[in-house]
Amino acid sequence: MDDTGYFLSFDDYDLAYVVMLIINSESVQEFLKTIAFLDAKHLFTKKVIQRIDFRKNIAYLTIEDLVQTEMNLD
Repeated sequence: MDDTGYFLSFDDYDLAYVVMLIINSESVQEFLKTIAFLDAKHLFTKKVIQRIDFRKNIAYLTIEDLVQTEMNLD
């Protein structure tokens, strides 16, 4: 790992798991691809990551979306 690693810390495993599913959901991944410089050395910078609005994503994503994300991640 180099100096571009970012950590999200949680006291609760279940919350951490749901956030992982949200970050890996198709809609968030598509959003990140639209705001990141895809040819950059470090694709997802701190500035890009900070633009994820978890409240909006929680309101937008369904349980089915999260289940599908989990299945896609295997």
